[in-house]
Order: sequence, then C-alpha cells, then structure tokens
Amino acid sequence: LSTGLIGSVASGSPRSYYDPTSLTYLGYLAEGARTNLCLESEALDDTTGGWVAATRASISANATVAPDGATTADKLVEDSTAASTHFTGQVLAKAGSAIAYTVSVFAKQAGRTWFDIQATSTGASADAWFDLANGVVGTASGTYTSISSSIKSYPNGWYRCSISYTTDTDTVDNLNLILSEGDGDNTYSGDGVSGVFLWGAQKEAAAFASSYIPTTTAAVARNADVLTYPTTGWLNAAAGTMFAQFQADAVSSGRAVFVISDGTSNERCTLQVTSGNANLFEIVDGGVAQCTITSGSLSSATTTKYAGAYVLNDAAFVANAGTVGTDATVTLPTVTTAYIGNSNGGAQIFGPIRRVAYYAARLANATLQGLTG
Repeated sequence: LSTGLIGSVASGSPRSYYDPTSLTYLGYLAEGARTNLCLESEALDDTTGGWVAATRASISANATVAPDGATTADKLVEDSTAASTHFTGQVLAKAGSAIAYTVSVFAKQAGRTWFDIQATSTGASADAWFDLANGVVGTASGTYTSISSSIKSYPNGWYRCSISYTTDTDTVDNLNLILSEGDGDNTYSGDGVSGVFLWGAQKEAAAFASSYIPTTTAAVARNADVLTYPTTGWLNAAAGTMFAQFQADAVSSGRAVFVISDGTSNERCTLQVTSGNANLFEIVDGGVAQCTITSGSLSSATTTKYAGAYVLNDAAFVANAGTVGTDATVTLPTVTTAYIGNSNGGAQIFGPIRRVAYYAARLANATLQGLTG
C-alpha cells in the first residue's frame, strides 16, 4: 500500500503497487494465479494443523508488529542447547517429481542477525542464508537443483526472504526455518533469548515468489489478475502504436505486458517477454506471425519501456531507447479487446505496470525511441 504496509483488496478490484521502501507508485499489479501451500502462515505457534513443535527453540506468539501493521508477528527463540541447531518447521507433501518451488517468509532480526530457509526431503535439501542486519543474501546451496535466493527490504527492519529450487523424486518437501550465527552456520550454542521475528510464510509451486497470500488451516489460492478494455471507439484498425512502462518481479519468458487481440492467439498485437527473456513485439494475423521483432532482454525489478508501431507492411519495435527493429511485410489482425498485463486471460507479467498508451497512428521510429528513453 501507499503506507508501506502490506494490505489486501477485494476480489475484482485492481491492486495498486507501491515500492515498499521508497513508497513510489509503480503501477497496477498483474499476477497469475498462485496457491500458498504453507498452513498457518502467520501463526508459527499453531501445532494443531500447521507447524510442528519447535526444535531446541520456542515460539513467542504475537511478539511484534508485522509488515501489515498488526501485532501478529511471532518470534522464534533459541534455547540454551550447546553446539546444535534451533528451528521450527512444517511437514509438507508434494505431487510428482522435479517440481519448481519457492518458499518465502518475512523476517526481522531479534538478537540473531542470520537466518536460514531450508527445504528438505528424505534424501535431498536446499538451504539459503540471509543477513538480516544488512539485507543481503548469503550462501544458497544443497542437493536439490536450480537453487537461488533473494531478499527484499520492507519498512521497520523487515525483509522478505525467499529460496527457489527444483525438488527430487521424493514425496515430501518439508520446510524448516532455522536460526543461524553466520553464513552457512546453523550449529551453535544458544543463549536462550535470541532469535528472529517471522511472519507470512509462503510456499508456491513456482520458480519465483508472488505477492503474499495469507493462510490458516488450509492452502489458499489467489486468482489471476485479468484487466481488459474493449477497443470500441478508440482503435484505428489501419494503424497504431502501443506503449508500456512496467517492472517484472522476476525474469520469466512468456509474459504479456500489453496485448490487443480478438480473444484468441490467432489475431493479435503483443508486447511481451519471450524465450531467452527477450523483449518482443509480435503481430499475428490469421494464425500466422507477421512480425516477431525483438529488442534486448528483460531485467527483473527495473523499469522497462516498450513501444511497438504498425501499419500495413511497416512495423517497428524498440525497448528502452535501443535500436529500432523493423519488418516491411506485415498484414494486420482484426481485434476487439485490449489486455493489460495478460494475454487473453493468461501469461501475466507478475509485476506492476505503471503506464500503457495507445496512439491511433504509426508513430515515427525516432518517436518510439523518445517514448522509451
């Protein structure tokens, strides 16, 4: 929210996203459907259906103000056992093998400044360490594959920490939240009082984290964001220019930013991210690609600007004031609807869109560069 706090909006309402530290408005938030598989995401002391009893540690419930402004964040407190680990966790099943998961949680130092998120099965695991004093990631390692980690700053000393990985063939993929005394070091002698504040645990079957989804006794799904506008009254069927300014929370191909189509993939003009994280302007008419112009590659969490223009046998595209790519053999589709942050209801960008614009003319190439500079 504009206050820096995490909040929720009613179903059917678009979400306006603000940078959590600078409070800069970044735009309409467009995300695909996701499910939080972690139970009791804000109640780490609940061992009736979510968390197991903490090991060589305890949970102090509602110990401080959480990122949503309520006093619901818990503290994981180490005991005084010498030369050992201190953690809490959740036993979670998984369906199938080689599944990409991302686990995230909001964490804040409370005596301990290092913290480890661990995913583990019978014979494999992944760990990621986080420095909660300086807001940086530490080591990320393990016997799972495709392991990566990230940390994002929030107000009042909070950080959202996440680890992404691909599991093995086992039927479980458990979650552990482990106190640490340094990067890669989970085994130490506890002092009986130190720990870490924790809130908003989330596990998603995806290669990167989406916005937070609260849970209690069951997994919770969030529907996809689908924002559309009918083209009646403003679309020029013979020529046009499409512009978009946005950020992607994570680099991922097949993400639509601004699409004008007939509701199918056979008739459309698309600004999107494609394979290899390339920035793409594509026109499809009668199910046949008329142009596929790329311009550089996407970087996550940075402002990106696209401009694609078209008229019969003349299309152009540029991203971030780069070199303008052109195509001189283009027929135009018949379209009815504009899709913002999605393509015909899917392929959401997973990030905020600050601005889109449509011009009822094929603007000059130099103008496209100016728009995206």
